[in-house]
Parts: sequence; structure tokens; C-alpha cells
Amino acid sequence: MSGKRTNRLAGQGHEPRGFTLIEVLVALFVLAVGLLALIQLQVAAINGLAYSRHFSVATQLAEGQMEKLMSYPFPETETNNIIYYPKDELGNNIEAQTSSETKASPFFDGLGAPDSLGMMPGDGDATRLWLLGPVNEQGQPARVGEPAYLVTWTVERGGSKGTTPLSGKDYGFPGPYQIRFVVSVLWFEKGDKKNAWTPILNFVFGGGNDNLDWRKRATISGVREVQAQER
Repeated sequence: MSGKRTNRLAGQGHEPRGFTLIEVLVALFVLAVGLLALIQLQVAAINGLAYSRHFSVATQLAEGQMEKLMSYPFPETETNNIIYYPKDELGNNIEAQTSSETKASPFFDGLGAPDSLGMMPGDGDATRLWLLGPVNEQGQPARVGEPAYLVTWTVERGGSKGTTPLSGKDYGFPGPYQIRFVVSVLWFEKGDKKNAWTPILNFVFGGGNDNLDWRKRATISGVREVQAQER
């Protein structure tokens, strides 16, 4: 009896059934879509982490430059401030670079004409300056091929007490005896169409802005109160 039952069960077709070609293709398609989404998510996460790191470094560099601009010695009389250069610990002039690619004082605001105390009237415009070369994450001169940061800032003087702005209007911001600094740090990665060694003239007056990603920038601002001989 047992032998007959075994043969009867074997004849009822209980052998395991395999996958069809269509089922395999559908499964592979679903797997590919899932892997592609996972890869895109991973790339977005890596780019986000890189952006956060660069933004953090750029912010630190901007804060460091702002602290320097706020702490550099400045003559109390404000005489000849346009050509006044603060000194470093070795007694050398601390210099910046202008949009005309000439060296100037980090306090330089070349628009308009100086008043009787040497301060610039409040003309509503600012002069852009930048460090003499791009720097790395440690604030040291950057080498070609490594991530580089371009530290720039604008200087806007409010004039001295009693000086009428060139526009003929009252002082707005900054006010009398004030200097406004806006520090911006742009970063450049390997493969960027524009790099930190491109002349700043392109950034200020065009000619290179079409390929420049302005999202890669950290900006802070501050106002310094300066002392004059009389108020």
C-alpha cells in the first residue's frame, strides 16, 4: 500500500515551479530603481556635508577677518585715513587689494572726496577690497589644486559730524564717525569653472559671474565706531 501511495502522489504534479522571464525582468527593474534612488540620496548627502563644511570654514574665516578689521589700530584724528595703513607685529603695512588690482589700506573707501578730517562723505557706495591671495581652511596662503577661499570685504564710511553726504541727504547708515564692513568669503572646489585665482575684477564688474556659483559664500557685516578729534 505504501508503495502505491507514493507513486500516486508523484503522479499528481507537486514539483516546485520556477520564475518566468517576465517576472525576473520586473524584479530586476524594481531593484535597479531602488538602487538608483539610494545612490542619488547618498550623493545628495555627501554634497550636503561638503557644503556644510565649506560654509562653516567660510564663516570662521569671515569672522576672523571682521575681528581684524575691528581691532586694527586707527588714528584718533582721522587725518589722511585713506592712505593710513595699520601695522603688523613686525611693523610692516597691512595691505589689501582693490578692484583695480592695486594695493590699499584695509580701511580704504575711494569713492567721493575726503572731508576736513580726512573721512569719506556718506555717498551710499562702498569700496570692495580683498586679501592679496586666496587662503586655505587654516587661513594660510592656498596652493593650486586644494580647496581655496577668497576673503573679500566692502568699506563704507559715514563721514564726520556736520559733513553733508554727496547725495545731499541726511546720513542714513552708516552714520557719522562710523565705518561699515561687509565681509564675504567665497569658496572654490576642484572642478569649479571659476577659481579663486581669477582676477577679482571679474567678480566685481562682471565678465565671470555667469560661471560663478554665488551660493558658495558666507557673509557677515559689522559697524565700527571710530574716534575723531572733535565731535
